[in-house]
Amino acid sequence: MKIMMIDELKKTIKKFNMLEYGERVLVGVSGGPDSVGLLYVLIELSREFKLSLNIIHFNHNIRKRESKKEEEFMQRLSDNIGIPLIIEQLDVLKHVEEEKLGIEETSRNLRYAELTKLVSKLGVKKVALGHTASDQAETVLMRILRGSGPAGLSGIPAVRPLTENVKIIRPLINIFKYDILNYLHDNKISFCIDSSNNSSVYFRNKVRLKLLPYLERNFDKNVARKLLNISDILREENEYLNSVTDKAVKYIVTKKGNKISIDFRGLLKYNKYLRRRIIHRVLEGKTTLKNIDAVIEFAEAAGTGAKISLPGYIVKKDYKELVFAEPVKKKVIEEFSYKLKFPGRTKITQLSLGISTGILRKNPVFGGDRYTVYFDAEKIDANGLIIRSRRKGDRFRPFGSSGSKKLKDFFIDEKIPVDKRDEIPLLVSRNEILWIPGIRQANNARITGSTRKILKVKINGKVNNK
Repeated sequence: MKIMMIDELKKTIKKFNMLEYGERVLVGVSGGPDSVGLLYVLIELSREFKLSLNIIHFNHNIRKRESKKEEEFMQRLSDNIGIPLIIEQLDVLKHVEEEKLGIEETSRNLRYAELTKLVSKLGVKKVALGHTASDQAETVLMRILRGSGPAGLSGIPAVRPLTENVKIIRPLINIFKYDILNYLHDNKISFCIDSSNNSSVYFRNKVRLKLLPYLERNFDKNVARKLLNISDILREENEYLNSVTDKAVKYIVTKKGNKISIDFRGLLKYNKYLRRRIIHRVLEGKTTLKNIDAVIEFAEAAGTGAKISLPGYIVKKDYKELVFAEPVKKKVIEEFSYKLKFPGRTKITQLSLGISTGILRKNPVFGGDRYTVYFDAEKIDANGLIIRSRRKGDRFRPFGSSGSKKLKDFFIDEKIPVDKRDEIPLLVSRNEILWIPGIRQANNARITGSTRKILKVKINGKVNNK
């Protein structure tokens, strides 16, 4: 058994080019059978590969008593085999509360964050983890249940980057757990048992403890090996499709600063499946199939200048390109209200605008300036004018209209974007809106043939209402 397992291990290492002669390797060991088995087989291989090993153990501080026992076990193990041990304390439960993520996801995120720091300090190029073929089979089955595509069904990668210069390797990825347990038993190697592995609260445990055994009993005793075959086939196919996608992306995608552009005519020359992969790559995988298909449909049917919103991006269709840009963060405008100086100039600090008032000595030339308005000065209290932001319940009676309407409805009719409405000042007298600068004047105090005295109000600057 030992010789067979070591031979399989060497095949995996060679196939994925996991180790180089004389390398320094950081080995993640929880104290459980898989990671302890990994440590011992690497010790055996270290003679052939001249490896220098260090051990990292994470105490997640979730199972207080068990976690302490595992930490003590790891310290004894390190002393017995003479390999340096690093113990890192993680406050998983605190981060679960702060980040509102599950325990498994939070634990994984914290481990990888700490590993990233450690490899830099230690100068290692490889981090070895104890994922097995059994873990791989469980992962593929879990992803089938979640509806994953080929990339997801290729399973846990045997090698993947941790940082630009450091790789995570999984030498046991083609060895099943029962082989590892036999190896430990035959060599009288002790290990810890994590009681949480027997809890069916976690999705993976449900698959491991209930679903896989059920499938093996009722359908096929070799189902785990067949799931492993699925991951092998799809991994190789996915690698090929990734290489095709790389070439397509190089040809039709450009990146400048925070903006990414796709030649959408070039995109539409590819088949649907490659289009999806290109969009998935552009969005760095942080999206859903629904959003990807929405972008493709947008590329096919939308007119020039059209926009759609995706999580983290605004996509605009130009003449030749789809332009992906990060959405501009909404500027928060505090509520404001100023009594206007008459005559004189008032500054609206929140909008960086000025507004001036005065009485005209001659009749104005109307039209052409949307930021200047005129009123019959004898029908208005010029000393009581207010410039303010919108308020709940505001109503407006537009010039030429027989009745008033809710300001919100007026903004909707005028197609004023929601995120711009708080930036539009309102000229008000006695709680009646007289003017929405740049948009519309009210019926109130309008100039007629009998007007003798004209009040002029002018915005200095441009109101951002588009």
